[in-house]
Amino acid sequence: MSRWLAPLLLLSFALTACAAPLTHVQPAQAVGKGNWQLAATGGMTVATSALDIVDVGLNTAQDFRNRPTTCTADDTSTCLAASEFRPLARALYAAGLAAPVAAVTELSVHYGLSDTWDVGGRLSTGTQRLDVDYQFLAPPEGQRGWYGLGSFSYSHQGAQLPPGVDKILEFFDMADFSRHNFDLAAALGMRLSNYGWFTFGGRYLLSRYALDLRPSLGVVDDVTNTGPNIDGIVVHSLPKTDEGGWSHTAGAFAHLIVGYKYVYVGLELSLAWSSTQTMLLGRTESLGDLTIQPSLSLLTRF
Repeated sequence: MSRWLAPLLLLSFALTACAAPLTHVQPAQAVGKGNWQLAATGGMTVATSALDIVDVGLNTAQDFRNRPTTCTADDTSTCLAASEFRPLARALYAAGLAAPVAAVTELSVHYGLSDTWDVGGRLSTGTQRLDVDYQFLAPPEGQRGWYGLGSFSYSHQGAQLPPGVDKILEFFDMADFSRHNFDLAAALGMRLSNYGWFTFGGRYLLSRYALDLRPSLGVVDDVTNTGPNIDGIVVHSLPKTDEGGWSHTAGAFAHLIVGYKYVYVGLELSLAWSSTQTMLLGRTESLGDLTIQPSLSLLTRF
């Protein structure tokens, strides 16, 4: 990787976020009946393995630019083979499923339906998320002790892939990405008198994603047709490639929220491991990555 490519790639990915939503920033103590919680969060997601995969794809795209790009069924001598698109396709999958470097901005609101049930929503770039929280553990009234909060969330992400892969997208007529996320989380925490909360917990997130990739160039299908006579078999798709699938993410989080009365500041660190298997050009690809997400929040309850 050249000295200038890495900073530019980091900056371009930081302009958008396609990674699974990992922000929690929710005390283990429920909001309370008739009460509201409002929060604004900013942070950064880093997934280094995805960054390496995208870098290989960018290098392959540069190699493609140095080669003839005409391709017809009458003359396949200058056609690219479908299998040569593997590094580009892997890069787009990695960018969509675990954005190498992505800014995280989120606004959220929660309301207490009762002393044990909360509902809420979160909004960030390209993502809408709905939450339901249940207080399964609380100390006796007037006493200090542990709180436990279980959460179920559904979110939808639908957006173009990040600008960091623009040079790869040049070789595709379509590269649309979307995902539906189902998130289960459990948190334990303690109230720090009247000055905030300390909370930690774990989560499991199941995602159903769709990624539609169609090369802008005609390519010789050397995946479906592996015999010696493949000349003239020109396609405008990636043969034997899944257009969707399931991704699994498991992780942990911890945050400290401090303040007084109505206004609080929260610091959170989330760690998550994601795993995805997909069929790509006739070969099963396993994409896994460790994601680190620090974040800072401003929160109020009233």
